[in-house]
Amino acid sequence: MFEMFDESEGFKEEQVIKQFGQPLYKACKHRMVPAADTCQQAYNGFHCIVSLEDDPFVLIESMKNVSTEAKTAMKDCLHRYDRYEWEHMKDYAANPVREPIPCFTKCFVEHLQVFNQKTRQWNIPLLRAKLGVPAVGADIKHCLERRRNRNVCGWMYQDFTCFGLASV
Repeated sequence: MFEMFDESEGFKEEQVIKQFGQPLYKACKHRMVPAADTCQQAYNGFHCIVSLEDDPFVLIESMKNVSTEAKTAMKDCLHRYDRYEWEHMKDYAANPVREPIPCFTKCFVEHLQVFNQKTRQWNIPLLRAKLGVPAVGADIKHCLERRRNRNVCGWMYQDFTCFGLASV
C-alpha cells in the first residue's frame, strides 16, 4: 500500500511519513515493529494509522507554523472537553462560520496571551510567532474592524479565522 510496507523490510519510515506525516508515524511506530507474521505486522501498523488519522492530538501536532507552546496550549484546552467533542477537531480545517468546539479558540488564545482583554486588541506579532497567523503582509484591516458582541467565544473564533484566511 503506497509503497509503505514490504514483506521483507517491513514498514518504510520515509514513505509512511511522506504519506501521513511525522506525528502520525511517531504515534504508530510502536505498532509497526517487526513481528513473526508479516501480515500481522502490516495489520497492526495500518490499523493504528487508520485509527489515529483523525485523532485530535495528532492533528494538533501536525499543524504547520504553530509553536510548540501553542500546540501544548491547544492540547491542554482540548482536555477540558468531553471526548465526543474531540471528533470535531478535524472540522476546523474547513473554516466553518460557527466554531466546531465552542470556546476552544478562546481557551488557547487566553492561554497564549495573544489578546489583551484590557485594551481589547490582538497582539499581532505574538499571534504570528505562536500561531502562524496572520501571514506576513496579509490584509487584516477588515478582521480588526469587526464588531464584537457579547459572545466572546464566537468573535474570538471569527477573528482568528479571519486572520488565518486573510490574503497577502
